[in-house]
Amino acid sequence: MLLAVMLSITPGARLGAHHRYADVYREDRQISLEGDVVEWNYRNPHAFVLLIVRDPRNRRQQWIVECGGTQQLRRHGVTAATLEPGQHVIVTGSPGRVEAEHRLLLRSLVRPQDGLTWSDR
Repeated sequence: MLLAVMLSITPGARLGAHHRYADVYREDRQISLEGDVVEWNYRNPHAFVLLIVRDPRNRRQQWIVECGGTQQLRRHGVTAATLEPGQHVIVTGSPGRVEAEHRLLLRSLVRPQDGLTWSDR
């Protein structure tokens, strides 16, 4: 019974999680953010980095940075162990259409402490 319920829920959740980037992000714009990694979710269909960023008034904001899937990331040498909480990074990408959601579609990431750089597109 539990398996049947899980199977009936999973397809809908999976479909809802996958979207056209243009529906969520302003692909015609790019911004850069500098902040500290809170969490690195290395998973499919898209990986996510949660960052704490300081706004112009020095207030803390949490940003969700969406990346490609694990197969795409592995091609760039990015693994589940690549990022850790507390690491300082600079990300560049397309901002979300709803500014208050603090979302970014990753184009590139730089970790200044060791020069790690990757581009997601």
